[in-house]
Amino acid sequence: MNIWAASGPQSSYEIQVRKMVISRLGGSIFAGLVTGPMTAPEHGREIRVVVAAAAMRGTEPGTGEVWNVAGGWATDPKFGRQLHAAQAYRARPSGRLVISYLASHVPGIGRGRAERLWTAFGERLADVMDREDIGVLADTIAPRYPSLGLRLAADVVASWKAATVEPGVIAWLDSLGVTDTRLVRRVVKILGEKTRETLECNPYVLASFVNNWSRVDDLGLRVLKENGIAEPKKDIGRLVGAVDFVVRTMVAGDGHTVIDESLLRAGLARCLKVKGDAGTVDHVIRLGEANSAIIPLADGLWRAPGCATLEDGLAARLRAIRDGLQPSAVAIPDQGDLETALGKLVVGGHPLFQEQQDAVLWCIQRPLSVLIGGAGVGKTTTVRGIVALWEALGGRAEMCALAGRAALRMEEATARAAKTICRLLRQVRNRDDDAEAANINVPRLDNRTLLIVDEGSMVNLGQWHRLAAAMESGCRLLMVGDPGQLPPIGFGLVFHILAQMSDITFELKIIRRQTEGSGIPAVSRAIRDGIVPELPLFAGQAEGVFMLPCLKHEIPERIEHVVAELGGFGVGSGLQIVAPAREGEVGVSGINERFHDVHRRAHGIDALTAVIDEADAHEVRGYLGQFFAVGEPLIHQRNDYERELFNGSMGYVDTIDPKKRTVHARFDGTIIEFGPETLLDIALAYCLTCHRLQGSQSKLIVVALYDHARIMDVSWIYTAITRAEYQVVLVGEPETLVAAIGREPAWKRRRTAFSLV
Repeated sequence: MNIWAASGPQSSYEIQVRKMVISRLGGSIFAGLVTGPMTAPEHGREIRVVVAAAAMRGTEPGTGEVWNVAGGWATDPKFGRQLHAAQAYRARPSGRLVISYLASHVPGIGRGRAERLWTAFGERLADVMDREDIGVLADTIAPRYPSLGLRLAADVVASWKAATVEPGVIAWLDSLGVTDTRLVRRVVKILGEKTRETLECNPYVLASFVNNWSRVDDLGLRVLKENGIAEPKKDIGRLVGAVDFVVRTMVAGDGHTVIDESLLRAGLARCLKVKGDAGTVDHVIRLGEANSAIIPLADGLWRAPGCATLEDGLAARLRAIRDGLQPSAVAIPDQGDLETALGKLVVGGHPLFQEQQDAVLWCIQRPLSVLIGGAGVGKTTTVRGIVALWEALGGRAEMCALAGRAALRMEEATARAAKTICRLLRQVRNRDDDAEAANINVPRLDNRTLLIVDEGSMVNLGQWHRLAAAMESGCRLLMVGDPGQLPPIGFGLVFHILAQMSDITFELKIIRRQTEGSGIPAVSRAIRDGIVPELPLFAGQAEGVFMLPCLKHEIPERIEHVVAELGGFGVGSGLQIVAPAREGEVGVSGINERFHDVHRRAHGIDALTAVIDEADAHEVRGYLGQFFAVGEPLIHQRNDYERELFNGSMGYVDTIDPKKRTVHARFDGTIIEFGPETLLDIALAYCLTCHRLQGSQSKLIVVALYDHARIMDVSWIYTAITRAEYQVVLVGEPETLVAAIGREPAWKRRRTAFSLV
């Protein structure tokens, strides 16, 4: 019999998890106390529950949690009677279980603050959260820091509402035949306590954030039918929802903020299954425009409404800065005096080159400026000169970048503090609290500030809009980056467009860091200009860019050979693999798995058994199926300011505890523990996507050279190569390199309406 399945009559229980027994890629087994229903013969007894991964849909039980499970009983020859759950979801906690729930589900609370809440309110805590008494909660959470307390209290209430609403919504949707618990959790997280009310009114609001139209439509039609709608397929909510879905798919999938009508029509025809019915599609487009789901532009183009608001608002703000409508409090001398002041500065121990001096003067004289240039042209040195001159004039500079690794590199190169954009905005928003708590000078974006954003090509429309909104009147803005690189992962396009504007943009062209014709700066410049370079064959570690020709299916094996030749992975190796796809044997997941197996063999590690508490296990399994062993490279996948870890922080596994299912990782010399609730934050980092690597650098880069969904273009190749400081090895078919360099860069294929004209 399948361990994860059972037949026969179905039973439903509320169970408090007492002990986790097994955690496998296919599911979990735990022992728990039956707390409901009171009439169940098993009430008050401990039972053993077998839960398939499909039944849990994206989450796993934890000791102390309360779960609602439903399934059939089966008898195991060794373990006896077990409940095999076909459906399982976490229930609202009660009593002291509230402490562990808040500590693990609300960022910024932690065990200490959760215990403080329980000490203050005891069993009344649930009632306080139900009443949304944010002020009282805030006074208890952070009495010395009011705004911080209010923000955390609001998060506590929101999470508690989700815990309250989720079981009811799951039960309601289950009665309609909708059993996708993962979908329900996401819906509740966004819609909160009004989830059922909102969905009953218009179930197609899901089209705004659910990626699968079939699932949205299936639920929508069921709800409309239950509400007595005679022809649910013709309901206006459904038709406008289809427009929302098609437009959002273009924004989320390809980063466009403008959609061509031909693509809009094709998408609507697919969603509504009216292929060839032009009349119906015409009617739906008119409804979409009338209900502000799309905004007409020109020449058969339509704008996404939310993106249009962001684009127009950002453009208006940047025009005002550019045109001097928001003057700085820092006086800018005339050209002669400015040149004299610059001449007195020494940056990095030596004077600036003439081109760099020209760039410094250009940027200082403009309230809005863009500094661009390829690898090796001295952008960082020029930025140091800009900062030094701005401070000499009496101003202050704030520096930031999207990725944590980029911010750290910027800080090291300029000898000035730099932050991630997320951290900068957070500190500006909570300036008083953070300053008092940490006793430091926190950033100000006022009329004496020059805000410098590095790696500007990575920043998307929404992030630029938030930065501009945080800038006070008179704050100046300098964008720094390389338009030859990939466009941002998110929607919109700002930096690449501004970099084409000659009145605000200065380009550094002279390569300062050069060795030979095969050196990284020279090769990257050729690729950026659309020229296919002649690359020497790989023959071991050496400075420059090299090729190792092979067929696609041979790439993983050849990369393994290259890595061995380069000295292998290890702390301080400076080695990084980059691939165009996430999935597959030649993708990020497959290559990471391959090198995990290499690591296993090198260290004599047997495959991890499924039992959590096995004493001799040498690996810990994460929730997404990856295994972690001592010495393996890791990447942190979100910003965690309490731990001072950023999205993109790189580290290594230092020690593991399979029994407790914890990983201790070393990040920049600091040991951080990742337990069952935080293992999702880390992933193996032998191989990363090019977008993930953007904004950082490694000594050695190995590139899996194959095309994937036409993602590999000149900007992809250029970005991958310029991540290396010493050597690049391209492993794959040379024809792929030729095709990629001849393909138009990704940013030129992105349709947007942002403009300062």
